[in-house]
Amino acid sequence: MRSLISVLAFSLLLAGCAAPEDDGALGYVSPDGSITILDESERPTVENISGEDLNGEPVSLNSFLGEKVVVLNVWGSWCPPCRAEAPELAAASENNPDIQFFGIVLRDSIGSAQAFVKEFNWTYPNLFDPSGEQLIVFADSLPAVALPTTYVFDSEGRLAARIVDTVTEKSLLSVIDQVNGGK
Repeated sequence: MRSLISVLAFSLLLAGCAAPEDDGALGYVSPDGSITILDESERPTVENISGEDLNGEPVSLNSFLGEKVVVLNVWGSWCPPCRAEAPELAAASENNPDIQFFGIVLRDSIGSAQAFVKEFNWTYPNLFDPSGEQLIVFADSLPAVALPTTYVFDSEGRLAARIVDTVTEKSLLSVIDQVNGGK
C-alpha cells in the first residue's frame, strides 16, 4: 500500500499539477522554500539511481556516493525556477570541485535538455528520466514534491538534506555546511 501511495504522489508531481496559487505557469508545482536537514543518525542510504545521460551513456549516482558530498538537482528545462537557479548551480559546481554535482531531468525532451545544459555550461552528469521513475527511491524519506528539488548526500553517501526551493550558490553551500556539522 505504501508503495502505491508513493507512486501516486510521484504521478501527481510528474503530471504537472500546478497549485492554484502558482504564478500562472502550468506544468510544475511551485517550490515551497522548505529545507530539511536530517540528523546524522537519521540519514538513510537510497537505492541506486541510474540510467542514461543526455548523450545516451550509462550514468549512476552510486558511482559518486561515499567519496565526497554529492548535490543532486532535479530539474526540467521548461521549469522557470529551474532556469533561474541554473547559473547558480553552474557557478557552485565550477567553484567547488570538492563537491560532486549530478542532475536528473524530468518531463523533457533530449534536445531541450541538451540545449539547457549547454546554455548554462553545466559540466556535471545529468540523467535523463522523463517519467521520473528514478525518484521513487526518495518516496519513504524526502520525496521530490516540486521542481526544482535539490538533495545533498553527505560524504558517507547518505541522504542528508532536501531543498524545495530555487538555490543560490550561497544558500546551497550553507546547507552543505550544516550537513557537515559546520566543518
